[in-house]
Amino acid sequence: MNAITTRNLGKKYEIYPRPLNRLGEWLSFGKAQLHDDFWALKGVNLEVKAGQTLGILGPNGAGKSTLLKILGGVAQPSEGSIEMNGRVTGLLELGAGFHPEFTGRDNAIMSCSLLGMSRSEINNKLDEIIEFSEIGDFIDQPVKTYSSGMYMRLGFSVATCVDPDILLVDEALAVGDEYFVEKCTERFNDLRKRGTTIVLVTHLIKNIRLLCDKAILIDNGRILDAGDPDMIADEYLNLVTARFEQRALALTERKGGPQLGRPPEIEFLEIEILDKNGKKSSRLAPGEPFAIRGRYRVNQDVETIVIGLYIYKEDGTRLITHFPFIDKILEKDWQRFYDLSRFTCAKKAGQEGYATCHFDHNPLMGGTYSAHFWVLECPDRNLPRYLVEPTRPTFFAVSLPPSEFDSQFHCKARWEDTLLDE
Repeated sequence: MNAITTRNLGKKYEIYPRPLNRLGEWLSFGKAQLHDDFWALKGVNLEVKAGQTLGILGPNGAGKSTLLKILGGVAQPSEGSIEMNGRVTGLLELGAGFHPEFTGRDNAIMSCSLLGMSRSEINNKLDEIIEFSEIGDFIDQPVKTYSSGMYMRLGFSVATCVDPDILLVDEALAVGDEYFVEKCTERFNDLRKRGTTIVLVTHLIKNIRLLCDKAILIDNGRILDAGDPDMIADEYLNLVTARFEQRALALTERKGGPQLGRPPEIEFLEIEILDKNGKKSSRLAPGEPFAIRGRYRVNQDVETIVIGLYIYKEDGTRLITHFPFIDKILEKDWQRFYDLSRFTCAKKAGQEGYATCHFDHNPLMGGTYSAHFWVLECPDRNLPRYLVEPTRPTFFAVSLPPSEFDSQFHCKARWEDTLLDE
């Protein structure tokens, strides 16, 4: 049985260039159309089976949140039909449905009542909601005094503790510390085991791969593809990379090239991820050798440069900074500035080449990452400057290990097990 079914679902908004256009259209009694139609969703056909976890990926403005609001009954479709089977709860935005003057306890009771729970059911669940949210004494304070993290803790606790048949979540895991995110993940897994249907909108691709049974890719209000979460995640990465390239090209054309109309001294043309066999790949395995290779072109003579590499998590956290001779520098006293000019090289205009960073062991565990090359100019012992800012990203994924071995890094280490003398 399907928990969610949509047929040719669409949502249209009327965009008026000026406020007076709305008045003029109203006074014309429908004879004049002074607005433009904007379709946030168009032709969305979706089937989600009971107990399935669906992930929704797409760039900003694609229509993900609009779709979730329609599924949750917050917005009405302009066309098409929708069928929901079961009790629906949702966490669509921060503090949605909370009254700022009410206490956290009062808001929790009110939210449960609006979900159709009886007073006895609310009393049985209230302690669990308060305990999960970990708000403490603030549960009896007005929610207008809450931080964004406290809002999300309470909202998530209410939405997931009422035993929903269908749970709609929009970027809930984007707010909160690592401990709260881990609690949310455990709660998601508990709900999945109990057969709850979950629809999850997120930009964290790791959650799509880890939590979802099925995923869809949406852009410009239309579903581009649906299927296996790993396949959809790869398509999303390709879409985002293409957008970065289009944006970089548009900026170059509009400005006549970077750096006030002249090309950069060194220009990176392509960045590739190479697996252990030296073949291009967008997916790597933890622990295996790999390389990141950037093809560059030299537009002007440069004397003292260092080419380096950044690797970021999908949430923007920089995990790795690497460049030639970094090991020699780390052997020295890092508290004082080290003279990078000793490790620079020179390039001549017209030269082309590859800068390749080889990793004998992939320390990254399951997740999605981005790689950026950069170039420093180091003419002397003074603080170096960026000659080329970090390039547009190239995305790659590392396969997920079994959950019991999941972590952020995999480091090579030597173990010993020594028994004490009895």
